[in-house]
Amino acid sequence: MSNQTSPAVSTRMDRFARDWAASRLGRFVFEVRRALKSADADSVHDLRVSIRRLSQCLRIFPEFFPAPETKRIRRRLRRIMKLAAEVRNRDIAVELLAKASLGSRSSLVARLAEDRKLGERALAAELRRLARRDFSSKWRARLQL
Repeated sequence: MSNQTSPAVSTRMDRFARDWAASRLGRFVFEVRRALKSADADSVHDLRVSIRRLSQCLRIFPEFFPAPETKRIRRRLRRIMKLAAEVRNRDIAVELLAKASLGSRSSLVARLAEDRKLGERALAAELRRLARRDFSSKWRARLQL
């Protein structure tokens, strides 16, 4: 028996990979818009999840997408993920401090809140730049979805 994949299976895998990528990209677009409206803890968390899932799809099925385009998109996703992580880390720290009964008047909590605002502004600026460039259509075309 041969190790080669039949053309029919290859075609089905290609369609599956592209459909999955299109779905993950659609979810990412939704979460970008949601985070632009309100960068609350849930929105930032969901944005990060959508980034991870889209990035994983592109990493798992590299043979179905143009390599240079995939690399550019994944690099942009990493940049957004890093900014979102800065915000999310502050959210988690504040939650943990609240569970430890450290009052909201604490200087540490105040510092974390200020750091979060700065991170949120940086994230929002990056998301606005992304959205202004009609990235959804461009990324769909670049990935041949």
